Amino acid sequence: MPPFKFTFLATFGVFLFLIAPSAFAQDPSAFEQEKQEYQDCIAESEADPEIAHTNAMTWRDTGGGLPAQHCVALSLASLGRYAEAAVELEIMASDLAHGIGWPFADEGLSLDRDLLAEIYAQAGNAWLLAEFPNKATEVFTLAMAEVDPLSDTFAELLIDRATSQAGTGEYQEALNDLNLAENMLGENAWLHALKASAYRGLEQYSDANSELEYAFSLEPQNREALLERGNLRREVGDKNGARADWLEYLRLYPDSVTAAAVRRNIEVMDVNVEEFNPEPVAGEEED
Repeated sequence: MPPFKFTFLATFGVFLFLIAPSAFAQDPSAFEQEKQEYQDCIAESEADPEIAHTNAMTWRDTGGGLPAQHCVALSLASLGRYAEAAVELEIMASDLAHGIGWPFADEGLSLDRDLLAEIYAQAGNAWLLAEFPNKATEVFTLAMAEVDPLSDTFAELLIDRATSQAGTGEYQEALNDLNLAENMLGENAWLHALKASAYRGLEQYSDANSELEYAFSLEPQNREALLERGNLRREVGDKNGARADWLEYLRLYPDSVTAAAVRRNIEVMDVNVEEFNPEPVAGEEED
């Protein structure tokens, strides 16, 4: 069967808390200047990532610390250089864990573990985009070790790790993580669609269909469930059913990030079965 994989569009937040106001206590204007440089770098990474990368490298090499490191990673991700972005983020996490560049280190304050977990999570997402799910699994596991195992953040990291596990064919492990996440977050259509995808990977098609039926009972037009039902129907040989679901998906969500790939699958469905690759449903993000 074609390899199962999820998608994830990495998002990089504006980590203004990487810049410690207390570090500029003697000169508040310096703090504002550093904060502005960070915000400008983030904005520039979207408008002109090549220039943003050059500027971020210069900033980092002249003592920009963690904010500059983060801007380097962001610009690399914006350029589609996801593996390099992931490496930069892992270096950043290691530096943070060892007090290198951490603005509070000299004051004897404890490391912000949630921040460290977020950086690990971003590295994991970058590895996913670079199509190295095995590396992503390792980094998501590191992120999970930094947060409260009863928190929503932990549950969200379980879903991220399920994403990467599915990418390496570890469907049962992915399903285990999704079940744990469901117990923590409660029911929602998207999560049941993810479970259906994992069951499809295990070739447990009846269970996959049951998960999708439940997803539609919660949200009749859920896009992940609609996309996954098309994937499932195509995999069991129901071309007409798959086409109907995918066309309905395109009618409802024509500008989604997955729409172009869905159109390609419809085009090749009756031409070359070997080219068919079920579209992922997890972590999709609108433009």
